[in-house]
Amino acid sequence: MASDAVPYIVYLPVPPSANHIWQFRGGKTGRVGLTPRYKAWRDAAGWELKRQIAGIPPILCRYDLELVVPAGLYDTDNFCKPIGDLLQACGMVSNDRNLHDLCVRPRKRSDVACFLTLRPDIPGAKAAPKPRGIRKA
Repeated sequence: MASDAVPYIVYLPVPPSANHIWQFRGGKTGRVGLTPRYKAWRDAAGWELKRQIAGIPPILCRYDLELVVPAGLYDTDNFCKPIGDLLQACGMVSNDRNLHDLCVRPRKRSDVACFLTLRPDIPGAKAAPKPRGIRKA
């Protein structure tokens, strides 16, 4: 991640593994839904994120994301999906498709540190439009 820009830094509780976001609810339709554990994390982490980003405008351009995650908890890449979804749901990023560069670093820690660096200057990389339901700055 090469950029001279100063990143936004937020700290979040450890999410459930990406393998534990969805559950089969059975029935004739074979419905799938979010697990209670994921919903509880999403709500708690969402409030914590909103507290930390109060007054910060949403990121509307391409961005780099560095996650510093607890080592050995589960597969390193399992942090990416829930964190990316949360950043979008809470309005920190307008669209998680705008992620340009992702780096996940396992370290000895008990939370997840997220470093988001704006990248509006990437040539030929048009940012994805905002999806529905994003908070206003």
